Amino acid sequence: MNKPRADAGARPPGFPGEPHGIGDLRLQLFLFAAAFVLHCFILWDYGRSPFFAALGWDAKVYWDWGKTIAAGDWSGGKCFYQAPLYPYVLAGVMTLVGEHLPWVYLLQGLLHCGSGVLVFRIGRRRGGKTAGVASSLLFIFYASFSFYALKVLTETLAVFLHLLVAYWLLEKRRAVFSALSGTALGLLVLCKAYAVLYLPAIAAYVIFSEDGSRVEKIKRVSAFGLPVLALMSLAATHNAFRGGGFVPIASDGGINFYIGNHAKATGSFSPVEGISLDIKHQESDARAAAERALGKSLRDSEISAYWFAKGFAFIRDHPWDFVVLEFKKLGLIVSGRETSSMYSYDFEKTHLTASLRYAFVNLYVLLPLALLGMAVCARRWRECALLYVMPATNVLFMLMFFMDERFRLPMVAFFCVWGGLAIGYLKDRVSSGVRLFDGALLLSGLGFALAMHRYDLRNYSPRRLDPSAFYNLGAACYGAGDLEGALWAYSKAEDLTQGDWLPRIGISSVLFAQGRTQEAVRIYEEAFSRLDGEWRAEVLRDDDLKPLRAYARWKREGGR
Repeated sequence: MNKPRADAGARPPGFPGEPHGIGDLRLQLFLFAAAFVLHCFILWDYGRSPFFAALGWDAKVYWDWGKTIAAGDWSGGKCFYQAPLYPYVLAGVMTLVGEHLPWVYLLQGLLHCGSGVLVFRIGRRRGGKTAGVASSLLFIFYASFSFYALKVLTETLAVFLHLLVAYWLLEKRRAVFSALSGTALGLLVLCKAYAVLYLPAIAAYVIFSEDGSRVEKIKRVSAFGLPVLALMSLAATHNAFRGGGFVPIASDGGINFYIGNHAKATGSFSPVEGISLDIKHQESDARAAAERALGKSLRDSEISAYWFAKGFAFIRDHPWDFVVLEFKKLGLIVSGRETSSMYSYDFEKTHLTASLRYAFVNLYVLLPLALLGMAVCARRWRECALLYVMPATNVLFMLMFFMDERFRLPMVAFFCVWGGLAIGYLKDRVSSGVRLFDGALLLSGLGFALAMHRYDLRNYSPRRLDPSAFYNLGAACYGAGDLEGALWAYSKAEDLTQGDWLPRIGISSVLFAQGRTQEAVRIYEEAFSRLDGEWRAEVLRDDDLKPLRAYARWKREGGR
């Protein structure tokens, strides 16, 4: 008996675009609840970590900025140096519930859970129920998403907005959904200035991959693009009125571009001579260096342009070095190991918050699945084009600037969708009989994962203790008032660095706070004498060391 002929327009097995029903609603509630329970359990455990209440680096800047806005300074007195949306969100939270970090962590957890549901809906739309559930579970249990939901950083909000942009573009092909997607992208640009790269990328997606007449496509692109430009104009107008010149969102783009593209760049955050590692002083240092080089006072737009020009000069004068650098960035982007300039998931999981182990999915698992999903959907590239465009644009940003674990989270979110599509495909193939081609794809993916893991083990030992992580722990303990914990962590960092000056400066600050003033002054002055001019300036403007410096000066002047 002959089998009925498949409809010519039917989707391939494993990719049914079934409509959403009451069963899907129950699934979404279950996935949301599962993600929320996991987040609350990790948050409870995280409450015992010194990092719970001690903010540093960008997190401290965002928190203080949010407090300033909540106190009534809604516009600020200068051009935005960083993208402004997240501090305004923090200010809204503070206005409603006060300056309480647990509420921020809880609300970011809800955003994280909402992102898990959006991943389900995107995967469900493109690959059926199995693909949707698998996509969402990969997202919920991916380690870095749970980790950064517990940091006062832009990442959780940014990932949610990335997924919202894609969901509204995929869900309906009417102008109203294009406008909603454009509004989400406009907010994303105010959260992450680099997201403006998505505007031309998505416009090209609509023009070249979607069906419809030229007029319909123009209407759809216009409905999408106008909200983006309108929201960007708010920040640009603010910056112009504050004397910054033409700065579309924030003025830190130039220095960040140079941090990722100079002679000593490594592919991740690479310090620049004369520029503080502390975000509190980075803006003033970048301004001072640019004005010193050009010999005149500069507006914020001109300072950013100066650093962009220096980065492009490096690319122009050292093209081969730049090519090598780009391959280093790409290697870090697809590596399963963590590359972070601030917080370390591996360190906190091992030493502070053991419950983070339950978020066990990493890129060693996800990347082969994502590549398999991309491969099996290649024939349907028009239908899945947006799922290629979104992570590719995120990768482009990191290649332009530099790689950090938190910067690649949007890419990873869409990799979760691709991984879910791959799992849906494999499930259908197993149920219908695995063919040679399918087995070859699966073995290739496993081989790739093994090769990636062995490469990372050869170049990076996960058992190697990171002295900077212990130093950061010392700073967190000191900020939380745990002097004994701070002394232990700083001492551990000193042992690992064999007496480096930085942890010794930290040790001196703890000893001074404990009342051991003579020993504190001795260690501080010994460490300070080993510094060059640049690092001396960095230490001299550390507010935490002001009492110690004043006491040391008093002793040198004969005080008793």
